[in-house]
Amino acid sequence: MVNDRIPKAEVVKWLERLDKKLNSVEAKSKGGSDALRNAEAYRDDCRHWLKEGNLFLAFEACVYSWAIVETAENLGEII
Repeated sequence: MVNDRIPKAEVVKWLERLDKKLNSVEAKSKGGSDALRNAEAYRDDCRHWLKEGNLFLAFEACVYSWAIVETAENLGEII
């Protein structure tokens, strides 16, 4: 099963890094605010799936959140 291949410690490690990142950035525009809101929603989804024990969906939600943050950062929407 795919869920068995993702170590819980790996999900927790990236979730902690994501929390730190989200706490250190701010929006420069409405688009940036929207991006951060979406990134935070996926981070919350990660926490939900982690609590439920679905490590695959938890890690996937964390990756989506990171992608949103990095894209918004590269576009200059957040700093």
